[in-house]
This record gives sequence, C-alpha cells and structure tokens, in this order.
Amino acid sequence: MARRIRHALTISLAAGLWLGGAFGAAAQEVAVPWTQNTFYAELGGSGFATLNYERALSRNASLRVGGGVVPLLGRAFVAMPSLAVGSRRHRFEAGVGLLAVWNEAGDSGMELTADVAYRFQTSSGFVFRATLASHQGEGLMVVPGVSAGWSF
Repeated sequence: MARRIRHALTISLAAGLWLGGAFGAAAQEVAVPWTQNTFYAELGGSGFATLNYERALSRNASLRVGGGVVPLLGRAFVAMPSLAVGSRRHRFEAGVGLLAVWNEAGDSGMELTADVAYRFQTSSGFVFRATLASHQGEGLMVVPGVSAGWSF
C-alpha cells in the first residue's frame, strides 16, 4: 500500500513539474506579436485531413474554414467559430461548427463537430495545435488531431 502511495506521489510530482515547465512562470513568457491570419494543416481532429485558414476576429475569437479529405468517405469542408483563453504563446481553444462531406457518387452529408485544442505559437509565427474533436454523425465519435502551420 505504501509503495502505491509513493508511486502515485512520484507521478503527481512529475506531472506537476512537466506542467509547470510547459506552461511556465509568467516571468519567462516570451511576447508573441498579435497576428490575425493562420494557415495550418490538420491530421485527425474535426476534418480528418484538412488545410485550414483561420482569421482572428478579436484577441479571443476566430473563424476557421478548411477543406480536405475524409478517408473512405470523400471530400470534406469545415467551418468553425472558436473562442480562446490564455496568452498569445499558450492558448486553449474551443469551437463548434459544421463538417460537410461528399463523395464521387454525389452522396453528401453534414454533421455537427466540436473541438477543444491546446495551441502553442512561437514569436516567429510557427503554430502547433493538439486537438480532441467530436463528431455528431450516426453516433458520437471522438477523434484526436494535430496541426502545424504558420501565423502571419
């Protein structure tokens, strides 16, 4: 029993140190310039495999549109407004939008999609996102995703 408690404390301490380093002390925060446009590729997430353009409407709100492919289904289009909190360097985002899918046979469909994401942006403009997206098609499906791109 004592061994389990020590193991749990060790894991908690390691996670705390990692989170402390990842989200760092405010004194170490690097100023990231305000940018309104972001272009990124996403694998997984809301659109499965998409190229996206995001326009900042304010410091905490943005609108994203993207297009790509859904494996075994066809082409996809994503439109999603999002809200964000955090600094310009580390942000947490949440959005709800629509995913439209159509194939070569002419079949099409539209479903509601939502995502939550952690966004990291460097002062030079590189953007990385880690996402969990849900799709409300025939049943609830949660899809992890990663994105990389550039903000300008």
